[in-house]
Amino acid sequence: MTTNSVATDDRLPNKQWLTDNGLQAFAGYPLTVDSRVVGVMALFSRHLLSATTLKTLERIAQVLSLGIERKQTEEALRDKDQRISLAIAATKVGIWGWNTKTNRIRWDARMFYLYGIPPTDDGFVDYADWRGEVGPEDLPEQEALLQSTVRRQGYSSREFRIRRRSDGALRIMQAMEAVKIDAEGATEWVVGTNRDITEQKQTEEELRKAKEAAEAATVAKSEFLANMSHEIRTPMNGVLGMTELLLATDLSKQQHHLAETAHRTGTTLLNVLNDILDFSKIEAGKLELETVAFSLRQIVEEVGELFANAAQRKKSN
Repeated sequence: MTTNSVATDDRLPNKQWLTDNGLQAFAGYPLTVDSRVVGVMALFSRHLLSATTLKTLERIAQVLSLGIERKQTEEALRDKDQRISLAIAATKVGIWGWNTKTNRIRWDARMFYLYGIPPTDDGFVDYADWRGEVGPEDLPEQEALLQSTVRRQGYSSREFRIRRRSDGALRIMQAMEAVKIDAEGATEWVVGTNRDITEQKQTEEELRKAKEAAEAATVAKSEFLANMSHEIRTPMNGVLGMTELLLATDLSKQQHHLAETAHRTGTTLLNVLNDILDFSKIEAGKLELETVAFSLRQIVEEVGELFANAAQRKKSN
């Protein structure tokens, strides 16, 4: 909005204030960012504003809009960088970039820490510096993988051991990288990350050993149960055989009843031993289920007879 007659322009309020201050002209321009009005540049003048002046003011407003947009973009990028930095710090990942043309590697602060090397002024190390830290038994394979990634212009993931320079500790690194090509399509940078997974590998190894120990203990327990039950079954079969022979002799009614109870008790114990064997079969995954008809009344009566004497003695006491 522009006018050289503020006293009569109905778009402007407070006419008395304008007149009292001797104002004649007004120029106002919206400041926009992405089609959004974020402010207004306004100017009152006691002199008439020429077309050239108005055009200059319009350009100034445009420059201010661009400045505001740049400032907002810088703030957004700074905020994004801060969040990325926090995320990287939380994951304890080091970031690197290898320039295949200069054979130098750019490291962030975390990479220097991981390798136990004092930070350089420009944040770069030579390829030979990294090469010298990798374990000699892992180096040939690692360099072959890197060169393959460069040739394929692709992506790779690998693990290798280093000897940390600051304290000589052996550490295990997990590396991930991808190729960045130049305008001619040739590989210029290999950018990637390093993460120290030493503790993770130690935990995995401890879990593996614990799992093997638990499996070995389970096998030993199953073998013990099977051997124990077999050892007891042999004399138990002898006892049952003798009671069967005893039942075939001329016994009184009471003697026959007692011998029969002893035989049923032995049979029950033999079934318990069979159940122990079944537990061993369950752990070995070899249990087979059977469908057998039975008399519930008979089982209840036999259980009652099995505990009748003990119950009678307890009642007498």
